Amino acid sequence: MELWDVFDRLRQPQNRTVERGSVADKNDFHIIVHSWVRRKSDNKLLISKRVKNIFWGGYWQVTAGSVISGETSKEAAVRELNEELGIKAEKARTFLLFSYRCMKNQEKTASFFVDSWLFEIDDIDSKIEIILQKEEVEEAKWCTFEEMIDLWKNGLFMPVEQTWSPYFDILQKTLKKPETIQSLKTWGSAELRLSKTTTPELDASLILSYVLGYTKNELFVNSANKVSKEQIFDFSKLLYKRADGLPVAYITGQKEFWKSIFKVSPSVLIPKPDTELLVELAVNLIRARIPDQSVQMEKKLNLADVCTGSGCVGISVFLETINSNISAEKLHFVLTDISEKALSVAKENAQRILGKNAKNIKFVQGDLLKPLLENKCVFDIVLANPPYVPSKITDELLQDGRSEPRLALDGGVDGLDIIKRLIPEVWQVLNKNGILLIETGEYNAAQTAKLLTNAGFSDIETFTDLGGQPRVTQARKP
Repeated sequence: MELWDVFDRLRQPQNRTVERGSVADKNDFHIIVHSWVRRKSDNKLLISKRVKNIFWGGYWQVTAGSVISGETSKEAAVRELNEELGIKAEKARTFLLFSYRCMKNQEKTASFFVDSWLFEIDDIDSKIEIILQKEEVEEAKWCTFEEMIDLWKNGLFMPVEQTWSPYFDILQKTLKKPETIQSLKTWGSAELRLSKTTTPELDASLILSYVLGYTKNELFVNSANKVSKEQIFDFSKLLYKRADGLPVAYITGQKEFWKSIFKVSPSVLIPKPDTELLVELAVNLIRARIPDQSVQMEKKLNLADVCTGSGCVGISVFLETINSNISAEKLHFVLTDISEKALSVAKENAQRILGKNAKNIKFVQGDLLKPLLENKCVFDIVLANPPYVPSKITDELLQDGRSEPRLALDGGVDGLDIIKRLIPEVWQVLNKNGILLIETGEYNAAQTAKLLTNAGFSDIETFTDLGGQPRVTQARKP
């Protein structure tokens, strides 16, 4: 009885086996191998023709089969070549060309991963002997890639593209430079093009950079470099996470924002480029109030960053300010968030990015400004990026598997629930002529401006982002 090891959709072993062909759940996966053979003398590929009385009988094929329980993928690929064609491939040069996931929609139908292997056989120094497995293989022959494609176009080659549409395109490209950075980028992009991501090439490059420990520039410069089979499998597993909707930032655990790399986790919202406008406006305000080091100040400039999340706004503002020849000792920042886990991420980012200057930042857990009001704190500038997405749109955004915290997105039915509570609290903590900078996005910038007017604020102005969308609203307490 042949047994298969069972894996989940991310290729994590489930520590159980099933009898061959008896997988009863589409969420259970097993592994299939394709064993391509290329001979050294002319780079032709070896294909075989299945006997007529079996599944896919009469079709030409790549040697293939399932991985048996306890086997590695490579061991299975070697075994299949030996069983079906009598080829001993243990000592051949071996490459893992690509791997992909095939998920079935029907219940009680097995889903699977396919690992496509290449074995380069030396036929110059020794003859390649082929011994057919008569029960399954009728004929074998050597052919060029183009000759094989002609068979496929004429309906004579097994339609493996039904399991993964870019199969033959990626096969051709990876055969040229197997197990290189470029080949991984090629098939990684192809895998993600089948998902909902709108940036498959970029996502594949970012994930590959993370796996290899390269910068984006290093990835480009070293595109011809070889990668290990372990790195290929690591890359493929992360690709499946991205294909399922998990953002690249959560996969890599980091996101570039402003001029720093921030740690992120599913406990915090991923920093967005549009939010950098909030940083820019805040830095300009601080520079206007503290032009240079020569200005003598009786007290520190007090700033609060509400709903700080990863701390990307407050930390970036602080860093940019001290890089503008303004002493850190002239600044006092308070970063608040209702989530203890989010504050933990923000603290770690502050320590890593600001070093000893992190001592000038205080972290406070609580609902908006409530803990600061209780301690009668006052501020010159309040920064806020609160949840402002309408609930219905939040539901739609979270359907793609992005896993961002609803707490950081959902602003209620109209997106204004948190903003309506925040504005009167800001009024109470601001000094005279204090400034509020609040990101409200395209959903409700106009309504926010009206709420600020009704609350007594003046000099209200909304700034647009690079996409021309209303992004940040500024208001002054007279």
